[in-house]
Amino acid sequence: MGFDFLGVNIRKYSGKLLIKPSKKNVKACLDKVRNAIKDNKTAKQINLILSLNPLIKGWANYHRTVNAKDTFKHVDNEIWQSLWQWAKRRHPDKSPVWIKKKYFKTTGNRNWVFVVAEDREKLYPDGKPFAISLFRASDIPIKREFPAVVRKARLPETHDITVIATNPHSMEAFRDVYIQYTATPEFLE
Repeated sequence: MGFDFLGVNIRKYSGKLLIKPSKKNVKACLDKVRNAIKDNKTAKQINLILSLNPLIKGWANYHRTVNAKDTFKHVDNEIWQSLWQWAKRRHPDKSPVWIKKKYFKTTGNRNWVFVVAEDREKLYPDGKPFAISLFRASDIPIKREFPAVVRKARLPETHDITVIATNPHSMEAFRDVYIQYTATPEFLE
């Protein structure tokens, strides 16, 4: 089986240890985002984007070091569903095509981006209007970090030395190595 700890699920799958965001944590994040959308039923699109971006960005940054790419895609899809319901509620008599044109734009090679042009007079250096878009969790790159490797060595003068390396491959070359000295009471005198 596995267990949940600090918002992640730690489990072995076919002998391979995988750490993923826990289902409870994903549900809590989505509930928080949905509540923010419900609390802003009549807010302007830009205010909704500015209130959602820190929630999504903070949650995604917390989980970027674990196996979370599929979870990020799932979260983005659920947020899109909620935003679509928000937009349809604001304009019940308009067609889906009209709603898509008003709230969702194409930016680069990505369609259905929840974006608003802040000011039509402000332009990027390339001449395109300045726009604010909703942050997507799947835009966060997954960054694998090696766990710290701790090795103890005994020095001849009875001083202990602990070598902590952030990258286990650097132990041989002693690059990126931090040394912590533990002195015996005689050494301090």
